[in-house]
Amino acid sequence: MNKIILYNTKAIKNTVLRCDRLPYGVLSIASVLKDDVSIVDGNVEELNLDDVKDCLCVGISMIEGYQLKEALEISKFVRKVNKDIPIIWGGWFPSMLPEIVLKDSNIDIVVRGQGELTFLELVNNLKQNKPLDNIKGISFRKDNKIINNPERELKDINEFPSFPYELLKLEKYENIYLNSRAVSYVASRGCPYRCTFCNDRIIYKGKVFEYSVKRVIEDLRILIEKYKFNAILFDDETFFSNKKRILEICKAIIKNKWDIKWKCYTRVHALNNYSQEEINILKKSGCVLFTVGAESGNQETLDMIRKGIKVEDTLRFAKICVANNFDVIFDFIVGFPNEPEEALKDTLNLIVKIEQMNPEFEINLFFCNPLPRTEIYDNAIKNKLFEEPKSIEEWAEFSNHSGQIIPEEYKDKVSRFIYYLCLAYPSIFQRKRIEESKIKFVYKILGKIVRKRFSSNNFKFQFEWYLYNVYNKLER
Repeated sequence: MNKIILYNTKAIKNTVLRCDRLPYGVLSIASVLKDDVSIVDGNVEELNLDDVKDCLCVGISMIEGYQLKEALEISKFVRKVNKDIPIIWGGWFPSMLPEIVLKDSNIDIVVRGQGELTFLELVNNLKQNKPLDNIKGISFRKDNKIINNPERELKDINEFPSFPYELLKLEKYENIYLNSRAVSYVASRGCPYRCTFCNDRIIYKGKVFEYSVKRVIEDLRILIEKYKFNAILFDDETFFSNKKRILEICKAIIKNKWDIKWKCYTRVHALNNYSQEEINILKKSGCVLFTVGAESGNQETLDMIRKGIKVEDTLRFAKICVANNFDVIFDFIVGFPNEPEEALKDTLNLIVKIEQMNPEFEINLFFCNPLPRTEIYDNAIKNKLFEEPKSIEEWAEFSNHSGQIIPEEYKDKVSRFIYYLCLAYPSIFQRKRIEESKIKFVYKILGKIVRKRFSSNNFKFQFEWYLYNVYNKLER
């Protein structure tokens, strides 16, 4: 009865049981356990009765949105199979709001923050039927009260064992962007920046914990040479936070003669202090795609959210990427509380400038959704912009629908812009859909018309909007 199940919840409801991101949270937890451990990644496989009926405990990892709903469904499923199996939640949401989680009788324990050593100690106590009172980093119920034990000190992640990749069905992971057999990898954890909409600092206290270059290369060797992946998606919050280390990793990739592509998340000033020779090293090692948080085209908004960048940084980054044939996905957020009236217009104008520099650049445009324990969230509650969710179900509903604090008129304007942007500068997914469409010629004609609108900034008599919706309905 020492079997342990670690379940990683689905990212979206209608998954096709294929994914590009490995569940590094549960993978790292599994690395410190010496027991019979099974990882079930809901993105690529199903959890069944035989997995759980005779196990020591079930650990479930999630972030927010649909994952909360599924995590609760899985918890109820386990409870029906065997009411005595401890159900343990970990990950971003439980770490932020353990009291909300433990109000639900289907969850017994929450592991908060960095979970490797906490989960290991918890498992040992469960085996020996010891009390939970002295385990740092957990929350649990006792005598109908929720107990939050003291936090556990953060550890150097290099102290943890190598990832047990053999526990995953690695053949089911791929990524369409790089048109390759791609897989994610996390080379560091944490973020040093202070953005008011992000709560990463709550977990890692504003610090960055980096795997050593030696550890990174050893892990990449396993993924590339043993499991035959030829593209790596670095999933770090800020992969470019240490220039010397990045160049060492790139040179090691070149030295090993790995013919791979790679992408990463970074900030728009990441390449500002790179010489052309150093950029060439990035390219030679396989760097092809960046995802960057530009957030806004309005400087007052950027200052308000403490992004620590200038609008000009975004344009400079785009120019460098055009010159070096890097692909870029730009992330923007609109609808911040108390943003200036002209913020939306400035952001949409910046997006158009970026697309005109390179129509292959992709844009993600998100509505602001306040995340718990952030400055934006606290201010939104203080100003009564929304009613704070009181249960897991309410949180799942709140975080699964963007723009909860944004007026409908504002959302309609942004949605219209997004539709026009999709017509003028379709993403790789949208281009594929257009090519497969029976009426692709209609999309292409509308795309030419809309690109002229963007170049002339003339959006009067928007007949394309109505045609677009009519053709969308015809395709369904």
